[in-house]
Amino acid sequence: MGLDYKSPNFHSFRSYLLAKNVEEVQNYVESYSSTWKTTGCTIKTDGWTDQCKRTLMNFSVYCPKGTVSLKSVDASDESKSADTLYKLFRDVVLFVGPEYVVHMMTDNTANYVAAGRLLELEFQTLFWSPCAAHCINLIFHDIGKLDEVSNVVSQASKIT
Repeated sequence: MGLDYKSPNFHSFRSYLLAKNVEEVQNYVESYSSTWKTTGCTIKTDGWTDQCKRTLMNFSVYCPKGTVSLKSVDASDESKSADTLYKLFRDVVLFVGPEYVVHMMTDNTANYVAAGRLLELEFQTLFWSPCAAHCINLIFHDIGKLDEVSNVVSQASKIT
């Protein structure tokens, strides 16, 4: 940028630049939503807990054009019951448009499975499935507990 560059001030960041970036992101998401209307889309969710024990859930939408991050939710204060997850997932499906969502992919724990089944009951054209990467991760975790490989897994964990 050079020595003469003057960075934006606080007021610019919170007003003009923020509004400009929000509009840019909205236009970006809308460019994908036209594809959702033509081909349908998959909503993918990924939940995780950070070091401060906050539960964060990210929602992205996949279509042939690509994947766009839709929103993140701090679900720390929410119970992880099937009903709570169902309501959260339902809000995302309604935002995208239930007529465009053909697939919902989540973790495969019992509460997520139950929430997925509730979605399938309400939205007859929506199909729920567990995330294959999550399933494989759980399989490897179980394999790592076997006596035949537990020592190697323990040594590998120390390295990483």
